[in-house]
Formats: sequence, C-alpha cells, structure tokens
Amino acid sequence: MKIFQGSDGKKHPYCSLAHVKDRPFVIAVAPFDNMRSLMQNNELINLVLFGIGAPVLEGTELRQDRIRSIATASGAPVEMGIFTNDSYREISAVIFSTVGTFGKAVAESRIERLIRATRYRTIEKDRIPLGSPLWQLGVHRFQVDKMNYLKTQRWDFGSDIIGSDVHILHSSFHHEGHLDGLHIYFNPYAEVPFEPDFAWPGEVSLNYYDVTTDKPIQIHPDGALVSRQVFELSPFWLHQLLTGYGFA
Repeated sequence: MKIFQGSDGKKHPYCSLAHVKDRPFVIAVAPFDNMRSLMQNNELINLVLFGIGAPVLEGTELRQDRIRSIATASGAPVEMGIFTNDSYREISAVIFSTVGTFGKAVAESRIERLIRATRYRTIEKDRIPLGSPLWQLGVHRFQVDKMNYLKTQRWDFGSDIIGSDVHILHSSFHHEGHLDGLHIYFNPYAEVPFEPDFAWPGEVSLNYYDVTTDKPIQIHPDGALVSRQVFELSPFWLHQLLTGYGFA
C-alpha cells in the first residue's frame, strides 16, 4: 500500500503512473505463512475484509458473528472488516486462494497421490432428482469406488439445500482446474471499482459487501473448491484420513 500510495516520500508512487491511474487496484493474496496455512479455507479472509467470523449452524440458520478487531500477542488491537468502511478505498478488490499451491500442480498432473478435498454444494429443492441419496439431509458417508470416499453434509435452507462434500480419493478420481478455489472480494468503497459487468468464469466465488444492509453477499457456485490437500499414497495416510472423517 505504501508503494502504491506514495507514502514515506516515494517520488513516483504507482497510483500516479499513466498505465495505473484511474484503473482498478487489485491485490492477490495467498496464506502461505506457516504449515497450517494449507488447511485454511476462506474464513480468515472473510474476517479481515468483511469482519465476520466462522459460520455457526443454529437449527437451520447460519450465524456469522461480527468481529470488529482482534488482539495481537502483545495485546494491540488490529482492525477487522477493512472493506466495511472507506479506510482502504484505494483497493478495488482482493483475489484470494488457499489452493494455489504446489498441490494444484500435482492434482492437475494426476500424479498418484491421495487427495482430501472439500467442495461447497447448493441446489434448489425442485432440481433434486427424486430419491437422490447425495442430497439427503444430515451427514452421510459413501464409498463411491475403491479409493474413492465421500462424506456429504446437507441442510435445509428454505427453497435450497446447501452443504459440502468432503472427498478422500485417489488422484485419478480428482478433477481440478486452474481457477478452482479462486475468490474475488470487491471493495464497495473503492475509489476505482472493479468492472461490475466483467464475465467471471463459473468456478470463481464472488464476494460482495452490501453497505445498505451492512451484510456480506457471498456467491459460491455449486461445486466450488473450498480446500484441498495432497498426501503420499500409502496405507498410513489412507487410514488417517478415513479415521479422521468417520469412515473407519
């Protein structure tokens, strides 16, 4: 931000350059700061940009608490929800992914590995095939094939059924593209907004903030990749994964 804005006496800040001026300023972010970062989904970026905590299911309703700040190890407060006000109006949008790792290259190359992947699922009730076991409410587990396991979680949300699929499978069953797992977060206070009519590919999750209702609007397509990890193809890891997700 300092380089873009020209803070600290920078003579020619990026924002003043001819090819940058009056164009959207977009930042790409990926959390690779520690080993556990590979286990993340989008909950932390939701906290930083929109000030909302992890979703908590209460009956059939999802609740996401508002969090204004968090404390560092020293106790100093750090502001959350930076896209809920104009404090970072120079930023037009943030591109975010937790799966743009070496694991994506491995997954797309079909190198023999074990893969654990979670995908968001949503469907309108009137589009559910009659008697479909994959859309029954609650938590269910299936062995789809040898080395291909599926855990489904489904909840009733009025006219829709939403939930997630957790896959534990051999890499030959896994399909993933470059854009799977990509999120775009739009800043409603941006001085130069991102082009609203841009045609985003169907795999991309779009995240907006409605300043009128003071609530996020998060549009995740059915099948959106939430998280993915790659493991050595071995009996040890298969046992660990199947045990951890209740198959064994």
